[in-house]
Amino acid sequence: IQSDNLESLKQQQRAYGDIVYNFRFLDDRERLDMFPEPSKHCIHYTAYASEGNKYVPYLKNLLLEQKVEFKQQEVKSLDEVADSGYDVIVNCAGLYGGKLAGDDDTCYPIRGVILEVDAPWHKHFNYRDFTTFTIPKENSVVIGSTKQDNRWDLEITDEDRNDILSRYIKLHPGMREPKILKEWSALRPGRKHVRIEAQKRTTERKGKEYTVVHHYGHGSNGFTLGWGTAIEATKLVQKALGLM
Repeated sequence: IQSDNLESLKQQQRAYGDIVYNFRFLDDRERLDMFPEPSKHCIHYTAYASEGNKYVPYLKNLLLEQKVEFKQQEVKSLDEVADSGYDVIVNCAGLYGGKLAGDDDTCYPIRGVILEVDAPWHKHFNYRDFTTFTIPKENSVVIGSTKQDNRWDLEITDEDRNDILSRYIKLHPGMREPKILKEWSALRPGRKHVRIEAQKRTTERKGKEYTVVHHYGHGSNGFTLGWGTAIEATKLVQKALGLM
């Protein structure tokens, strides 16, 4: 991971430097020899990666084995859910978490686009400033990304493709004119801080008391932060149920 901002890389070191493998800062010789247009600072480490489109279905199957029920319906209010018989509700509505909460108008979309390309020779993740990057997957390599605040459109344009590829090619010229296998566009749930808190509420229609545990606003880091924030949200649920 390269950056001209030394503090941003030191933040990474504080966050997980003792968890991953081989964490270190590259020296000037390595940085200048390895990259055609290097940033001022660079860190290296080894870590495991999971592919979301495989990992999430795997987690769902684990829940199904535990007899968890999945039901799909439109939810217009948390009160509506509570009145249908629930004492604790976890608000994981992502981009719409604030709207569903009814007391938070700080959520906003962060439009993202990534490309999946055929590059089996590329074995390392490669970042510049957390916006321009590649991540190797089992059968492809992800190139990204865009982080466009307050944009709701999802159509991928040539402007998006050219922007992503031109930035990454400056970082890694060997990726010039890759074969694009797939494209993705989605909206990240932007918020200044992740919201993890419990609230006691009473429904207006039936006067039912219930607890809502908010768990949303992860921005582009949901997959990275998910285990940790889920543990904190689970503690709030357990407390609300009198289990701790």
